[in-house]
Amino acid sequence: MRTIDHAGTYKLGDRQVRRLGYGAITRAKPDDVAAATGQVIGGVSPVGHPRPVVTVIDESLAGYPDLYAAAGTHDTIFRTDFAALVALTGARIVTTSAS
Repeated sequence: MRTIDHAGTYKLGDRQVRRLGYGAITRAKPDDVAAATGQVIGGVSPVGHPRPVVTVIDESLAGYPDLYAAAGTHDTIFRTDFAALVALTGARIVTTSAS
């Protein structure tokens, strides 16, 4: 399982995602998400998974002073910033937004 964190104001670019080198990437099915993260779609936190999850973070998120991420349930979030999110997840910073 791999996750891509990006700003919702940008379209996730298929070409940019393919360039990440992870092979084919498809939208995960709800059961697969729950099995890999222990969390439900709409509430998947970038941290706290039962097994390591490869995470990439789009560089566009660095332009926001505050970031809000799901906190493991569909109705909880936590506030963080770009540097802390990268440190928490061990994510690779990439460009995934379509121009």
